Amino acid sequence: MRLTLRTVLAYLDDVLEPNQARELGEKISQSKEATELINKIQAAIRRRRIGAPELAGPGSGPDPNVVSEYLENVLPPDQVVEFERLCRQSDVHLAEVAACHKILTMVVGQPVEVSDSLRDRMYALGTSKSEFPHPAQAQNVQAMTSGIGNNHPKDHTEGIPEYLRPKSRTTQIWTGLVIALMVGVWVFLVASDQSIWEAPESPKIIASHTPPVPSPEEADQNAPDSRKNNSAPGADSTKPQADGPNRKPSENAPAQNGGRPANVSANPPPPPEEIASANTVPGPNINVPVPPAPGDTGNPVVPDTDDTPASETDPEPEPPTPVRLPEVLVTVQTDDGISVATSEKAPTWQVRNQGELAVDETFAVPDPYSAEISIGEDLTVDVMKHSRLQRLPRLEGEMAAVQIDRGRMIFERPEVSIEPVTLGVVIDQQRWAVKFLEPGTRLAVEVDFPQPDGFPPPPVSPGAIGGLAVLSGKVQLETDGHPASEVSEANAWLSLATLRNPQSELQGGAIPMVFLTEEQETPARRQLAKAFEREFGTNVFVSVAPVIHDRRAGVSEMAAKTMALIGHPLELVSALQSEHEETRIVAITELRKWLLSNPQNALQFREEANRYYKSEVDDALERMLWGYSQNDGKSPEISQQLVGLLLDDELAIRELAFFHASKLSGRTYNYHAQLPLVERRAASSRWNEYLEREGSLIPAE
Repeated sequence: MRLTLRTVLAYLDDVLEPNQARELGEKISQSKEATELINKIQAAIRRRRIGAPELAGPGSGPDPNVVSEYLENVLPPDQVVEFERLCRQSDVHLAEVAACHKILTMVVGQPVEVSDSLRDRMYALGTSKSEFPHPAQAQNVQAMTSGIGNNHPKDHTEGIPEYLRPKSRTTQIWTGLVIALMVGVWVFLVASDQSIWEAPESPKIIASHTPPVPSPEEADQNAPDSRKNNSAPGADSTKPQADGPNRKPSENAPAQNGGRPANVSANPPPPPEEIASANTVPGPNINVPVPPAPGDTGNPVVPDTDDTPASETDPEPEPPTPVRLPEVLVTVQTDDGISVATSEKAPTWQVRNQGELAVDETFAVPDPYSAEISIGEDLTVDVMKHSRLQRLPRLEGEMAAVQIDRGRMIFERPEVSIEPVTLGVVIDQQRWAVKFLEPGTRLAVEVDFPQPDGFPPPPVSPGAIGGLAVLSGKVQLETDGHPASEVSEANAWLSLATLRNPQSELQGGAIPMVFLTEEQETPARRQLAKAFEREFGTNVFVSVAPVIHDRRAGVSEMAAKTMALIGHPLELVSALQSEHEETRIVAITELRKWLLSNPQNALQFREEANRYYKSEVDDALERMLWGYSQNDGKSPEISQQLVGLLLDDELAIRELAFFHASKLSGRTYNYHAQLPLVERRAASSRWNEYLEREGSLIPAE
């Protein structure tokens, strides 16, 4: 049997005879091209959003009938060669053919079952009452009888629809009259409305109806006249009198309450908004003391003074909103790979390979990619793989500010930069003002989280670990409680613990080699990076989380690291039982860091572990994730317990036991958690021999 695309598809879909499948499998194992073709087919089918061939224009595929003829093995041989060449060159066409072949295989292999109810329903329809002539017979009859007994239309308008026929003259006249009448009525109504032609009453006229309020001086001058009028005869007629039992007010008499008629409401409705807004006469100032009239026995008006206490119900003034300083443009660029970003406005992680990085946005670069950030024109940041930072609002004197959450980065001031630049850097809740003093200055920074070394955990979570080093040039570091200090290449690597202590000397150790040498990427690693890049969708968490259980070890490891990077460590609980050792090691390491960062995380771990493991396994996993100290390694009981767990039935328990046993003793004895039981027992016996000889994983001094 020849190795062609059709035979390979038949082999993958398991539709060949056993002897043919065996023969073809041997040929595939011996052919490198066939193996690459199978990998390409499987990758094309699994790829998301691959699309379909266009029907026309650039990228259009062959006619769908050609694809069907190829699948049915009825396509001419010369076209078969051309079609298979197209499929090898285009993943879109290859995915179409492979997917159609798989669907047809499933349809043919699984016949459709017709239910009894559907079958009875079809039988109940019975035979049709009318018989239709055969198509050929119908055509002959029509041809024979054409033109016999058919009257030609007398008028050419008989075949035209009603809505396409021209309107009669009478209809057009009546339509024009109706429209003219409607326009005339509208013009008459507009002309008869006087409110349109008259201007509204001016504010001055409205204000004239309001009596002026006398000033205090005028009130003093009119006070004697008022007393005279009050003492004159007949003055009592305007005073309110007590109503007797038989007294009835007259309907026409003015009201005794301010001269209001009796039939007028005591609470008139408020004036319209137009009138109220037009009244420009200011009201009386109630804070101005008015001298009481003679004979007035009411309480005098006491003016407000500075000694008057404020009301207890007065709201307290709100604190002023902090004013943010103008920010410089910060852009990100990822030429080859993937970078992601999130913010409070868009809480989901999304792919951000280029564009502006706004204030308060968080930016991350998954493993194995890298990115570059440009801060204005005077600073660049080389963000290495598995790194994460957040842009913060800058303070006075800073060009920009960032918070480094984890990872490795190199900050560089270009050679063409003229003035020194200051960058605000926050590491583990401590803010530093880093001033790049010389052009060409390069500063390397590393931030990571520690792992626990025993149980019970410390009451307070330790801070981040890492440090910084000046690779070239000179910088000045300044923070609260620390005097400004200059750091150069001579200071070498300075740990964060050294920088936190103001009394320590700025003299460090060797610079990590990752900052001094460029990592060489192998072709296999590059291929895995491309495969992992295709797994990213619009929502990074939704698209990457299932990839943890991918059958490719490298891609699964990258997905596990990405979940830890974007803050979803609980997705790694299920990765403890992954079929790939690399993924299990990543899950163990990241979960240990996450547990130590906050002791309350242990509760979330137990809830998530209950979904995958038994209760006794949950307790063992949590205890082993907290780790073992040097004193635990010197204990014969704990050492024997760890070695005994190398034969446990649970894969996650075996991996954790080997993780700590090899870390404490520095030995492996060729043990792997996924080895067959016989080989695990052989390796475990060598561990037991070591314990019998040394007494514990860490020999006593």
